[in-house]
This record gives sequence, structure tokens and C-alpha cells, in this order.
Amino acid sequence: MESQHMDWTDHLDSSGEIQQAFKIESFPTFIVVDKDGVIRFRQSGVGSETQSDLEDAINRALKKESDPVLAKAAAAELDAAAAAGKRPHINTGNVSKRDEVMASVADEYAVSTPNNASKAVPPAKNVYKSARLGIRYEFPEGWIAAPPEALLEANQHLQAAMRENLLKQEFQDSESMQMLPPSVLLFASRGGEGDPESPEVSSISIRAQQTKMDTVDEKRFRASMDKMASQGQMKLLAPAAGFEVAQHKFLRADFECTKAAPHYYQAIVETLANGSLLHIEIMGASPEELRQIADTLQTMKIEDEE
Repeated sequence: MESQHMDWTDHLDSSGEIQQAFKIESFPTFIVVDKDGVIRFRQSGVGSETQSDLEDAINRALKKESDPVLAKAAAAELDAAAAAGKRPHINTGNVSKRDEVMASVADEYAVSTPNNASKAVPPAKNVYKSARLGIRYEFPEGWIAAPPEALLEANQHLQAAMRENLLKQEFQDSESMQMLPPSVLLFASRGGEGDPESPEVSSISIRAQQTKMDTVDEKRFRASMDKMASQGQMKLLAPAAGFEVAQHKFLRADFECTKAAPHYYQAIVETLANGSLLHIEIMGASPEELRQIADTLQTMKIEDEE
């Protein structure tokens, strides 16, 4: 430190507690935490743009107005963790395009359900939040959301499946590659049935995958939905069409599945949220239930980062 003139504050994480809390799996890893305790930037490795990316992230964080709600929630969570002798939950915000999204998904959102209540700021309704993607969504009242542990397990399986697929295609360095498969953000169902990997009727799931798209690609989405219908398992009830929620564009297509038991109806919805493509799947026992579940998307608010 002396010979390299490292005159900034250093901390030796000899217990590995901080490494585990922030899910650091490679060195170096850069993390920018704002004044409210929200991660606004995360990057593993060093590249030619690392310095400028860090400077931009720090400048954005310094200019951002403090959010009393976020600060209060973070403080309450720290107090509760200290009282219980546990590590605090790490609330993550927007990440860089090279970040390992998959591994941290389960730790980056707050969700309140009948058997998973938020201790910091209990909302009046079932609410999913992602600070990283700027999402707030009220899923159906009384529904049960899968716990973070189930989401993390599902995402680990997605990552393993992608790695296995790369191995089959003879990507020799697949073990060391950073995997960016779709990440399960939320899975909720009427009675807690099913899970992120085996959804049931009367459920909704939201996945995210990093993308460079600036707008949802209606032509690609329509072609994808037509391909699903042509495979014979699903009957297309309503062709791909766009709609807006709070001036944010969504694409949706509805299907009927008659060849599976039980018979069900499905809506597939896509939209963008801060550098990620959201893929939303809704399953209902009837067209009316499908409509009722899909109507809850009108509560979704996505705050795009400036």
C-alpha cells in the first residue's frame, strides 16, 4: 500500500463476510453504492472502459437525489440484522452491461406476501420491487410469491443449462465464461402452487435478460409468437399487439392450450426495463381469469434511468 501510494481507505475481509454478502466471485470486482445503500454499478474484471464507467457511475450517484424511503428501509434492515446477529440484505440497483446479473437476482428485490412479509416498509398490497431495474408491480392480492431461495435455485439451474448447452456446442472455455441467461425475477401464484421452473395455472412469472435494444421489437415478437402457434401446442387467440402503461410500451399475445392437462390460457408479454428485456408469462384457467391477471400489469411502473 505504501509503495503503490494507496492512500484511500482499505479493509481486509479476512472472514469473507463482505465477499459473501456482496456475492463476489472474481477479482477485481467494482461496486458503487449510493447514499441510500443501493448498488448503482457493479463490474467484475478490468477493461479499457473500466475507469470511465466507474467515474460515470460515481457522478450519477452523486447527482441523484436521496430517497428517504430507501434510506429508511436500509437503516431499518441494518438495525434488524444487527439485532438478530445476521448479515444485512444487500439491496442492489442498476448494474453495468458487463455485470453478472443472474447470481444476484434473488437478493435485489423486496416482495411482500402473506408468508414473506417485508420488515422494513410493509406495503399494503402484494408488491414486487426491483431497484436495479426500476420496477414496481402489484401482483394479485392474496397470491403467494416464491421465496428468494427458490428464485436463486431456478436461476442457478438456468445458468447450468446454458453452460451445458455451450459445452455441447464445444465452447472449450464455457466453465470460465460469464453466463447471462434469462433471470427469474418473480413467480407468484394464487395458492402457492408450482415454482419458477414448473409454473401452474393461475400464476405469473417475470424473467429478465440483458439487451442492447432501445425499444421492444414488435416484428421479432410477432414472429416468435407465430412460431409458437405453428408448433401445434398452442392456439393463438389474440395476435401480437402493443399497449402502454404509464407511457411505457408493452407487447402481448394470448394463447389457448388444449393439448395439455389441465386446459389453460396463456398471455405472453414483453417490455424493456433499464437495459433488460422483461418476459412475462401469465397462465389462467379461463379467458376471464387471464384478463383479470393481465389487468394487474396496469399497476407496473418502470422508472427508466436517465
